[in-house]
Amino acid sequence: MHIFEINKRKIGEGNKTYIIAELSANHNQNYNTAIDLINAAYYAGADAIKLQTYTADTITIDCDKEDFQILGGTLWDGQSLYELYKKAYTPWEWHKDLKKYANKLGMDLFSSPFDVTAVDYLENLDMPAYKIASCEITDHILIKKIAQTGKPVIISSGNASIQDLQEAVDVLRKNGCTQICMLKCTAAYPAKKEDANLLTIKDMMERFNVIGGLSDHTLGIEVPTISVAMGASVIEKHFTLSRDSGSPDDAFSLTPDEFKKMVESVRMTEKIMGKITYGGVKSEKETKKHRRSLYIVKDMKKGEKFTENNLKSIRPGNGIHTKHYWDIIGKECNQDIEFGTPMKFEFLDNIEKKKKIYNIVKHRLGYYEIENKPTNKELEDYYAKKYYNTNNEKGLYKLKYDTEELEYINCYSKRIYEVIKDKIMGKSFLDIGCGEGYTLKNFKDYGFNITGIDYSSFGISNHNNSLIENFISGNIYKSIDNLIKKQKKYGLINLQNVLEHVINPINILNKIRELLSNEGILVIRVPNDFSLLQEHLKNNKYIDSDFWVAPPDHLSYFNLESLKNICNHCNYKTIYNMSDYPIDFDLLENYTNYTKNNVGKHSHIKRIRVENFMCNISINKTNEYYKKLSELGCGREILIFLQKK
Repeated sequence: MHIFEINKRKIGEGNKTYIIAELSANHNQNYNTAIDLINAAYYAGADAIKLQTYTADTITIDCDKEDFQILGGTLWDGQSLYELYKKAYTPWEWHKDLKKYANKLGMDLFSSPFDVTAVDYLENLDMPAYKIASCEITDHILIKKIAQTGKPVIISSGNASIQDLQEAVDVLRKNGCTQICMLKCTAAYPAKKEDANLLTIKDMMERFNVIGGLSDHTLGIEVPTISVAMGASVIEKHFTLSRDSGSPDDAFSLTPDEFKKMVESVRMTEKIMGKITYGGVKSEKETKKHRRSLYIVKDMKKGEKFTENNLKSIRPGNGIHTKHYWDIIGKECNQDIEFGTPMKFEFLDNIEKKKKIYNIVKHRLGYYEIENKPTNKELEDYYAKKYYNTNNEKGLYKLKYDTEELEYINCYSKRIYEVIKDKIMGKSFLDIGCGEGYTLKNFKDYGFNITGIDYSSFGISNHNNSLIENFISGNIYKSIDNLIKKQKKYGLINLQNVLEHVINPINILNKIRELLSNEGILVIRVPNDFSLLQEHLKNNKYIDSDFWVAPPDHLSYFNLESLKNICNHCNYKTIYNMSDYPIDFDLLENYTNYTKNNVGKHSHIKRIRVENFMCNISINKTNEYYKKLSELGCGREILIFLQKK
């Protein structure tokens, strides 16, 4: 989840929509009217007041040439830019008192500066955030100045192309801005509802890795209300006391009653949207009793077999699940059972209760994922119990490796370094999910400044304790967020066997992008699942199941194509890819098929010895061999090397 806060108020997914009342020119340069607008916005439910900070002389020049005349069917035709802005600007001397008044009511107040002198002025007033107006999207001088304040920035997208927005976002991030919200905006006054194109909000959020929102100039409240369901976390709407006030912006502003209805509609939409939930809610509890289950529908004697005549799927739902029907049919009951009794496992001898069934679904980007994923808390508890905070050998962490295994582990670092050594621009290295710390150690030896993060220090303290001062222990997401807050940048980031474990792989890739320097390289290693080779093995009956599906340890499953898809979606470009030793080749022969015979350990030892042998001859040739294998859909794991687009 992205971090975006104004005055410690959290904005974004899981929080209330942040609603801004834009005063613009609707005060008619009357201070008392401005105060009345703030009061009315407060009672209508606004979270913030926004001003515009410019004068006619800071936004344009007093010139009669055609370039400076307003034409084209707007509300303001027939005036020069200078004449309009002279009537519309908010006197700068009001800002301090208006901010103080709004803050006293519990509302935030900030502004859109329109030149660098306005930024300096607003900084002296300690503005909590800044807004960049649509027409200022191409003013990189202004955007750089705003970014250097370090404050959260809201940016409107009216008229802007993808390139315009990407360039603006790049200027912001390059100059220290880490909190960005982008508003879908149609820069027409008023705007047509059919031009709202609210589907763009989600795309902007994912494409630019920002909080999404809406700056709306339509009449009415339908567009802002619907925008909340489309992902908007911020809504900005022009606000006037009356459409007859004489202000240049009256025609596309909401009155207090309309604004209040909009706020109420947004809050109801938030309740209706709720949260992702399966399995029913409290109000459905009684209905759940009437679901189908297995029942005894004829009296049965001990030793009698279950058949389709005495065991049926009926309402209510007090019997065992119907998915066990075929396991029960033909088996003998171990006691007398009366007609109308819910079926129970206790009526059977020697039948195993089925393990939890996980449904695998295909994501629109081509990778597979578990449909009913655990919550963050459930997953954290699971890993704590299975992998971490233990003194026993468990999961991925061993207390000791033999010489061959250590050589194999170190070959991974050598293979990475061979690819990046002539491309890397900065020697700062972040290892996310660093485990025992061997990759950290190797890159320290290569001359990198190293940082490692993982849920537990168990692995690194047992194997590379000298690196503990370079290690951050705890929730990986929180650790990444803290590094983003500190504006850390890394020339090389290693994400080794992490992406398949996280609940939202798109989210973590977007976060990592904020930590990667402009020319930095991200290396991802994941199991090669649902690969071309695995499909061949299934189609030809060498294997009889998707043995690689292992929830809840693995929540997402990638092959080379789908891994490239998700990385491209998160604004990365692929610069190199390869696989590793194709251990799945062993499945093509019965005696070495480790899914049917207990030979997995032997296959692993062979993998270690073959890869060590090849790497000792040539790291570069080994990489090239593995590159070709990856393109053939072979290899048990995939390595992909990425840079920002």
